[in-house]
Amino acid sequence: MQKFLKLSDLYASTWLDLNGVSPTLEPRGTRTLFVFPASDHVYQLLNEFNSGAECSAIDYSTRLRELRSRMHGAKEGPSST
Repeated sequence: MQKFLKLSDLYASTWLDLNGVSPTLEPRGTRTLFVFPASDHVYQLLNEFNSGAECSAIDYSTRLRELRSRMHGAKEGPSST
């Protein structure tokens, strides 16, 4: 059975998404959880993020905006226009 890691941290989730691990979004009331596979690769990327890993600011900010947009879309649900 596959295990999952659920994060509420938008910035760490953006880092994972930027590095090729896209989350599934799980709305929870007024919050959204970012769900990732619980793998060694994901934990390694989180360690890099928490250790101050560097990346292109423009790439990170673009991915942050995209993920934030997905997050708001998930909260509104598929029937909202």
